[in-house]
Amino acid sequence: MMGRSRLFSSFLLFAGACTLVALRAPQELRLAGEFGLYVWESRDSVHVQWLTQENAPGTLLVMADGKPYFTTNTPTSVAHHAAFRKPKSDSFAINYGTVAETPERATTTIFRQPLNATASAALPDTLYVFGDTHGEFDSVVRLMQHARLIDQQLRWTGGKKQIVFLGDVVDRGPDAMRLLWYLYQLEREADASGGHVHVLLGNHEIMVMLGDVRYVHGKETRIAQLHGVKYPTLVNPRTSVLGRWLASKPAVLKMGDLLLVHGGVSSDYLRESPGSLARMVNQNIRSDLFMAYTDSTVRVTVDSASFKQFDQFFWGDRSLFWYRGYAMSDTLDAELTGTLNSFGAQTLIIGHTPVAHIQQKYQGKLIIAHPRRPAGELLLITGRGANRQLHRLLPDGTAELFGQ
Repeated sequence: MMGRSRLFSSFLLFAGACTLVALRAPQELRLAGEFGLYVWESRDSVHVQWLTQENAPGTLLVMADGKPYFTTNTPTSVAHHAAFRKPKSDSFAINYGTVAETPERATTTIFRQPLNATASAALPDTLYVFGDTHGEFDSVVRLMQHARLIDQQLRWTGGKKQIVFLGDVVDRGPDAMRLLWYLYQLEREADASGGHVHVLLGNHEIMVMLGDVRYVHGKETRIAQLHGVKYPTLVNPRTSVLGRWLASKPAVLKMGDLLLVHGGVSSDYLRESPGSLARMVNQNIRSDLFMAYTDSTVRVTVDSASFKQFDQFFWGDRSLFWYRGYAMSDTLDAELTGTLNSFGAQTLIIGHTPVAHIQQKYQGKLIIAHPRRPAGELLLITGRGANRQLHRLLPDGTAELFGQ
């Protein structure tokens, strides 16, 4: 693990490189709709910023409680911005794009408060798990359609089934923002059907929110440039709609006898529970210290011991976001068994460490769900105990049984 000073020196160099790539991004890259949506709040106002494929007059219609609440047109541009007073309703729909796109403008529902994220849940009869998806929107959609979780219009059709995303939705790939917005919407659709979409935090969500943009795709950087903001601002946990949503998410999820996390749960956390870890993550993300990493106007005084604890929690190589011990070794059975026992679990499911195919280790106590190609496979778990079956769902729709 490189030191923080070295990391941020490297970050500055890579950030400059990403900017150069973005400036040369080809015009045919699609940036309109939820590819380039940015919604944020300031005091009593909601700001909507969106991109259009061509220079054109923009238009925004806000619907609240089923009625028109606000409408405006914006000057000819590819980057548009409009603001309005916060509605009193719990949610509102924004319809945005260009005047000429009617009736095909994009529509996104904005929820004033995120759903209460859970750190513990009953294990469903059918569970799907994605490892790192890294902005690969099309690959995610293809696998979810094969699994009959969504239809051709990308709406939830999974009923009471559940799916877990093990973090690292952002970075590397070209459609991270679109994928975040899609999961933001899909979470509500699944919940309304009795199912659930669980999104856990990975190290790359933490990196971006803390200002480390080394792995941001050039197209994604272009989105921030056109909006006139730094990329981490798009997921600012205090002002951005997506940032507040991410800040509510846990790092660890317990489902029956399964323990799911992005990196790994090392023996450093034996005294914790999924609930206490969720509170620890969310409180740290909302802290002034966290915000000070990307906002120079935030003033914070912290003692060295507290800073070290904060630093190790988010950046340490034994943290929930970075730990690779179990995946990289065959000699940690005792630690893994002890950790599972302390959480009342039988199997740990992780992403973060890429493998050729989704696989299990330690006689089934560990499942590594991150294929080398992000979103290249989807893990399917059915049954319980001796009747449990594990499948890899492949891009062509076939399901391979493994772990027998």
